[in-house]
This record gives sequence, C-alpha cells and structure tokens, in this order.
Amino acid sequence: MQIFVKIPSGEVVSLEVEPSSTIAEVKQKLSEKRKQDQIDKEREKEKGNDKEKEKEKDKEKEKVEVSSPSSPSRKRSIISEKDDECLIFDGKKLAETSTVEECNISQNSTVNLHIAPSSQKKSKCSFGDCVRRPVLIVGNCKFCTKDFCAQHRLPETHACPNMKDCRQQSFDRNKAKLMKEKCVAAKV
Repeated sequence: MQIFVKIPSGEVVSLEVEPSSTIAEVKQKLSEKRKQDQIDKEREKEKGNDKEKEKEKDKEKEKVEVSSPSSPSRKRSIISEKDDECLIFDGKKLAETSTVEECNISQNSTVNLHIAPSSQKKSKCSFGDCVRRPVLIVGNCKFCTKDFCAQHRLPETHACPNMKDCRQQSFDRNKAKLMKEKCVAAKV
C-alpha cells in the first residue's frame, strides 16, 4: 500500500509499504528514498551544467580557438540517517517495533517526520576547532560546500581541498578575459 510522509522542509515523499512492515523499516525506506532523490537531483543539475559548459565551450572555440578545461565537480553531502527522527501519525509518536497495521495507518495516509531539536544542524564554522558562527551568503565555500566564519571564509584560509579546481577556474576566467581583449594586427 502507498503512504505519504511529510518531512520538515514541507516536501511530501510517497512510499510503498506492506501492512506488516515495522516503523523502523518504513524509516529505512524513507531514508533510502530521500538519498536517491537527492542523488537524482544532483545528477540532473550536473547534466544541466554539462550542457551549459558545452555551449560555453562551443562559443569560446568560435571566438578563440582554445578549449577550456571543465570546472570542478562538487559533491554535496548526502542525507544521513538520524536516530532522533520519529514518525508521527494522528498526533502520536509511532514506536519502532510496531507495524503499519497496528498503528492504523491506511492506504494514502499522511505521516509526519519529526526531527528532534538536538539533531538539528548547529551553526558553527567548519574549520577545525573554530566555534564562531558562519557568515551568511559569503561564508559558504562554493568549492567544498561548507560554511565558514568571516576569518576562514576564503579558500586559502580554510585550506580548501578543492583549491586546485579553484585556481584552475580563476586561471580560465582570466585567460578568457585576456583573449577577449587581445589585439590582432591587420594583415596587409
């Protein structure tokens, strides 16, 4: 039978479960489904980026007969399984060992996923032992996708593992700009 699980972000996930399935099994299926959905979204995003890159490469080849290397592939963290997640149906917390049938969950019912406050992400800098709060917008490193305080926000200061990609991207950007402004002597 099909049930729906509403997660805290407001998204509704549909799951195919058996009446004899335990709540722990439902949570496992939900976790797997969320991981797969996130992977699929990342793949679609990468495909879109690849198409844009190909168009940009074609344009650059027409202008300057030089191909540019591809930009870094960024991997985002995948949703991890949390022990403090619980499912709530009709205002009651569902026990891990009880079955879907015992909880009176019927076809097309909606169950809410609740995440305990202790498991929610703490806001602190991702650099070593730094306990400062990350800076909004500019504190997110686009190369390693971590959040940093004002002191560690630059890739050089937090020893970004993708520093090579960062340098290559800057090099390519500068190269394209210089080639665009290149002076060509007229042939006589």
